[in-house]
Amino acid sequence: MQVMDVDVAGLRREWGRRVRERRLRLGLTQSAVGMRAGLSAQRINQVERARHGASDEARIRLAAALSMPGDPVRVEDLFPYPAEISRLAS
Repeated sequence: MQVMDVDVAGLRREWGRRVRERRLRLGLTQSAVGMRAGLSAQRINQVERARHGASDEARIRLAAALSMPGDPVRVEDLFPYPAEISRLAS
């Protein structure tokens, strides 16, 4: 079985871009998202700037924090895996 090559840095950049885009669309600050997600504003900044990845728990918390009534967001909307990114790019 062959292991798929994964561009981890590229994946983190894409995740960060999606989190930032969603946060700005909702008009939220990093501090507000952090409070809603139970994470620090510094951690939100690190995720958005691709300085740090996000654990499974942090991804779930971020998706919940960036969901609004009538405008939900799924974890996979913010944090697609490599196969989904390549599918979306084509």
